[in-house]
Amino acid sequence: MSLAKVIGNNIHALMKKQNVKIKQLADLIGVTRQTMTKYLEGEVIIDSEKLFKIAEFFGKPLDYFLENKHEEMAFYSGLMF
Repeated sequence: MSLAKVIGNNIHALMKKQNVKIKQLADLIGVTRQTMTKYLEGEVIIDSEKLFKIAEFFGKPLDYFLENKHEEMAFYSGLMF
């Protein structure tokens, strides 16, 4: 999977989780809705300055967006084997 696609998928997942609209994020980083859609679909790689703004918005480190898979922490009561 390309880096542009990985970044786009990670941004999209956070948007969905926090109910953030494409237009809201596009306005935040100063691009059109169409350009934001291209970032999310992995058609165009987002530049580091824009990615930094998105990382700050979501409260995530930059490297979060470069990882292919994220697993949520799960808390279990009882013993784990």
